[in-house]
Amino acid sequence: SVHLLSSLIWASLIPTASTLVTNSISVRSRKAFLPTSNIISQPCSRNQRGCRPHHMATIVPEESKTIERISVTSSAIQPRSSSRSTARSKKRFTMALAFMTGCADIFFINKYETFCTMMTGNLLWICRSITEANFPRVGYYLSVIAAYIFGLVAFQKAELTWDERSVSKVCAPLISTLFILADTLSFYFPTVRLPSAMMLSFAYGVINSIGTEIAGTLVFVVTGHMTKLTQMYTDRIGRQAGKKKLGEKEKAAALQSCLVIGGFAMGGLASCVAYNTFPSLLTQWGGFTILGVLYGLLFLWQDRKHLWSGPERISQAFNSTG
Repeated sequence: SVHLLSSLIWASLIPTASTLVTNSISVRSRKAFLPTSNIISQPCSRNQRGCRPHHMATIVPEESKTIERISVTSSAIQPRSSSRSTARSKKRFTMALAFMTGCADIFFINKYETFCTMMTGNLLWICRSITEANFPRVGYYLSVIAAYIFGLVAFQKAELTWDERSVSKVCAPLISTLFILADTLSFYFPTVRLPSAMMLSFAYGVINSIGTEIAGTLVFVVTGHMTKLTQMYTDRIGRQAGKKKLGEKEKAAALQSCLVIGGFAMGGLASCVAYNTFPSLLTQWGGFTILGVLYGLLFLWQDRKHLWSGPERISQAFNSTG
């Protein structure tokens, strides 16, 4: 009876074991024939609900990967002529903006006794006024700094609202209008300087933001550009750094710093010559108005592609509907 019972147990276990072995072999054969290049791990965040663990895999068709490679390769190829023209326009824009900023600093110091672009200098004026117990001057410089910060915020809001068209659609006319209003107000009320100074400081918050966005650098921080050039050419000449040669990016950065320093110095020199030749330039109407109009024209010229893109889009929409 014992032998009969054991034979029955073995007879029942053999089919089960054979099916398990068969299933395991089939699973291994499927994994062996599955291409490894199509298995892509699919990570997910911990907070994402219903996501599979990191060790799970998703099979991606080979056609989609081929299409993705083609799209990436085609997007990386760009015409050289457009990139060169953009680089040239950026250099001209950087030079012109640095020149006008140098002019504006001389005008501001002589008329409003403050800095239009360098808030570090205004902070030093605040410290000096506090030590002299001149609290009205402290309020004056704090108002100028606050107006500058509001200008930075205004540019960010315009950039988020109108995107690439913010410079030509909002910023350029706003800057010219603020310069004209400040010049007119200071002409009719020469003793009241705070409103005009706040208008111009607000405008320069927008101007410096545009310069950083388009030129990719701060055109009023001459000290930083001098430091960059000195470090760059010290490594180029010095033996300890191995006389490291400048690459294309380093040469472009050095040229941009030279344009900023040279443009700022020439602008300051030109404004000093104009102020010494015409002492009544800042007391009469017209000095800041001309500067504001030039700023507006410069930004419109730099952003001319987006300025004329509106009619082209409308015509394309009509053609597509027709």
